[in-house]
Amino acid sequence: MRIADFKDKKIHFIGIGGISMRGLAQLLLMDGYEVTGSDMSYSECFDDLEKMGAKCYTPHKAGQEEGAGLIVINSAISKDNPELQAAREKGVPVMERTELLSQLMENARIAFGVSGMHGKTTCSSMLVTILELCGKDPTAHLGGELDLIGGATKHGGDIFITEACEYKNNYHRLSLTGAAILNIDEDHLDFFEDLDDIIDSYRTYINKLPADGVVVLNADDENTLIAAKSRSCKAITFGIENDADFKAVNLKKGSSGCWDFDLLRNGVEHHVSLSAPGRHNVYNACAAIASAFVCECDIQCACKAVGEYKGAKRRFEKSGQLKNGAEVFHDYAHHPREVKATLSAAKDRTTGKVIAVFQPHTYTRTRALLDDFAAAFGNADELIITDIYAARELDDGSVHSKDLVKKVIQENPGERCFYADSFEEAAAKALELSDKDDIIITLGAGDIQKVNRILKDYE
Repeated sequence: MRIADFKDKKIHFIGIGGISMRGLAQLLLMDGYEVTGSDMSYSECFDDLEKMGAKCYTPHKAGQEEGAGLIVINSAISKDNPELQAAREKGVPVMERTELLSQLMENARIAFGVSGMHGKTTCSSMLVTILELCGKDPTAHLGGELDLIGGATKHGGDIFITEACEYKNNYHRLSLTGAAILNIDEDHLDFFEDLDDIIDSYRTYINKLPADGVVVLNADDENTLIAAKSRSCKAITFGIENDADFKAVNLKKGSSGCWDFDLLRNGVEHHVSLSAPGRHNVYNACAAIASAFVCECDIQCACKAVGEYKGAKRRFEKSGQLKNGAEVFHDYAHHPREVKATLSAAKDRTTGKVIAVFQPHTYTRTRALLDDFAAAFGNADELIITDIYAARELDDGSVHSKDLVKKVIQENPGERCFYADSFEEAAAKALELSDKDDIIITLGAGDIQKVNRILKDYE
């Protein structure tokens, strides 16, 4: 089944409000396809899609797929979705999101995927920033919005950059000429059995690259190196601690929490001055520069351009400043390693307190990583935890946010941690705890940004 066979037919996206599905719909619209779509509730992206010629519906309801020649779904769409059921009963073919993405990438001269449990959106956005500013005119399909390209998707030239997601082994379906592996960690344990299973999945992913392809590897991440041992393609490494082809040296932290460093490549140092805070972004920048090199970009231009990256939406994004002087931020962090890195960046940025408002994401992740989460908030002076965001899961009663509050206090005696049963309560508590020079940062991949909107009333 080829997407080109449906050029003269309507293509209906179930779950079009998701950032990846929206981006694919936009790419098809730019190529002249007729597109409709639906989602559970209204999304601001509907306005942009409809300006491009799409028709969007809400909520999901049988009949909205009527007349479609092809249905596009993602892995979050349940088998009992009424539109999907109606389409299957009529014999309408169904294509999974990653298959569509793979087909759209097939004509690219360079098809490059950015993978890893943490940092995909930031690194891929840095990479697109580099390529854009260095005149390479990339096509991009990102997991976050980047102001430089006016959103999460750009229809450009023959270098195609995408995030390659490991969940349900979706990235195995992509036809890539190159890939970056940022890190491998325990996550998505509702699908993977354990860390060994995850490493094995990445091993398969790397081995699918062509023999003349290139994989960019984190030299400081043992799991990544293990997964890449059996590769047949060329490897380029980046890192800070260990020897690497692209190594960050002479690291210096600025007062804003952003880092300067020299990138050592073949004995030559190239200076980099970042505008995105956090030491973890030194890794992301090194990976992006190495990946840009694979995409035929000049290293000196790449090192200068990466400093122009100031962040993607929902990645340490400032949302305002309260009347009392406290700054308010949001970050997508929803894994212990991400939470720890983000709070470290926040601590570097302020001379005051860091007040974290965390929304756990999915019951399986919270339950499986409860101990790791309890140890992740060391840089938060005050911690507020809201109810778990269910996402694709049902609550089986086995874990609650109060369990995490209890665990945090138990593992970190003296640490101040509060449970809030509503976003209004969380916002009020954060306001009560905050003062001049403090940072309030909401963390999570769900709808925790509603707290930021409530706090807007206190600006």
